[in-house]
Amino acid sequence: MLKYVTTIFFVIGLIYTSNAQPFTFYQTDSKPKVIKPGTTNDTLLNPFAGGLNNPQFSNVDWNGDGKLDLFVFDKESLRPIAYVYNPTLGKVIHEPKYEGGFTNYFNGWAFLRDYNNDGKPDLFISSSSANKVTPAPYVIESTEIQLFKNTSANGIQSYKQYNNKISDTGMYVGYPYDQQLDPTTLPTRGDAIVAIEDLDGDGDYDMLLNQGISTRFIFVENLQKNKSNVVFPNDSLVMISRDFCWGFIDYDFNKHEFRLGLQRSFGSECDYNMWYNKKAARKHAEQSTTLIDLNGDGIKDLVYGDNAFRSLIALTNGRIEANNKYDSIVSQDTLFLSSTNSRRNFIYFPASFFVDVDGDGKNELLVTTGADLAEKTNNNIWVFDANRVNNKLEFTERAGTDFLYNETIDLGSRTAPVLVDIDKDGNTDLIVATSGNLNETGNNNDRLYFYKNIGTNNAPVFKLIDTNFASISTREPNGFFMAHPTFGDINGDGKIDMLIGEGNGNLALFTNNSTDSVITFELTNRNAFAILNGTYATPQLVDLDKDGLLDIVCGQANGTIQFYKNIGTAIAPNFSTTPTIDSIGKIVTKETRNV
Repeated sequence: MLKYVTTIFFVIGLIYTSNAQPFTFYQTDSKPKVIKPGTTNDTLLNPFAGGLNNPQFSNVDWNGDGKLDLFVFDKESLRPIAYVYNPTLGKVIHEPKYEGGFTNYFNGWAFLRDYNNDGKPDLFISSSSANKVTPAPYVIESTEIQLFKNTSANGIQSYKQYNNKISDTGMYVGYPYDQQLDPTTLPTRGDAIVAIEDLDGDGDYDMLLNQGISTRFIFVENLQKNKSNVVFPNDSLVMISRDFCWGFIDYDFNKHEFRLGLQRSFGSECDYNMWYNKKAARKHAEQSTTLIDLNGDGIKDLVYGDNAFRSLIALTNGRIEANNKYDSIVSQDTLFLSSTNSRRNFIYFPASFFVDVDGDGKNELLVTTGADLAEKTNNNIWVFDANRVNNKLEFTERAGTDFLYNETIDLGSRTAPVLVDIDKDGNTDLIVATSGNLNETGNNNDRLYFYKNIGTNNAPVFKLIDTNFASISTREPNGFFMAHPTFGDINGDGKIDMLIGEGNGNLALFTNNSTDSVITFELTNRNAFAILNGTYATPQLVDLDKDGLLDIVCGQANGTIQFYKNIGTAIAPNFSTTPTIDSIGKIVTKETRNV
């Protein structure tokens, strides 16, 4: 996934400031082209849409053409991405202009739903005030569900917070108590993916969620439309926790299956974890829930994924068949989407989404991962076509797992791009550092990808030339972890050298020994200048103080940017082992886990 864009633009500012040259940004429809690997001149449709580690999908009509487009939220980068379906190409095109106006408080999940029927999709998110830990996955202590109303107008995208958090109104009337409770924040966790669908068939959006510490589900009814014909305004959001033991089921995370047919009476097993009993519950945090009518009976069934397993479970809602008053799960398919007699394994914490991805008016089932720091962070989207046969949905897998990835540059996790004329032909090339996929690299075999600009600086065309530039993945004694490269002539020989920041804070110096025909970078010092820059060093070579010498400006995991002045010469650089300025501008940014 492409990260560190903030750092790049910050350093661009430093470079231009140091040279006292004004610069401006302007919008252009011209986009750099990237040749598809393995082709001669076929180019990627969305080369710089950005990577996807653990995407979540919603349908939306961005441009009002009547075709369903895609809103994609990537949990790892907390980034919204807009794709518009192009009927001529039969594919979706990245459209950044629809990504403006979104809140910066994304956390665990985000979905677009038109809750007030005004024709504009509104934003539901999980949000938490808990601190984020670097570099470990985020620690979520408490999570609220928030709604942001779509207030877009005149082509300007905007969202306004509807309320601080969506709460139970306190009018709980569920079986078997028929008693009123105090208003309560809906219980969920940022890493438990909530289903927001019309669960009771009355035309508004309800919720099916997990308490985060429980193995059961809660049905939260939206009373905007209701069977009692009580009228609420379209903009109202009146929620009732109608059923604390939805489906009469309980998940057994030792077996990755459900117990069915729990009893609903006072003191029963289904009463075990109701809020007002406040009994201890087994902690179980990460789940994905998708509501689909699998058997064509007009009510929602459940597709469930769990963070400790690689397969999905399909659960059939037999309320109509069994003539029950409440939703009742009557069967489960632990071989869901499998063509054999064993479970179909995807990757840990499989998450499914039922959306239309190709503009044909029919939903497909997408399966990806909801895990932080997932074992595979590209080419991890499975697409299943869904067709009804005798009312039941049958799923047919499409070839490949590269939906969206096959039209963009996504080299895995923790990628850092650098624009530099690496071959001295006058055209700016592209070098990308990446940690790749955990199951392939083990987090210590980062690589550099070299994309040569075979076009011009005004109309760049990048072509992948080398997937292990400078052979950093095989450097002894260990490979590189969280490599972040920067380039500059460090020794005054007229050739740009390379400095790589590492996860342990070291700066590794590679000397440019290239000839006219061969590009060669040799590792000169794994701990250059004895600088140890905290952890997750992200250096840039720039003449910050305008004395004619390249200095080192370096971000680190604590969110600060440090300045190391070059106190040597152009041919014999020297830097203090401690920063000249320990926090440039007193800037502290931690949202992207480093600077």
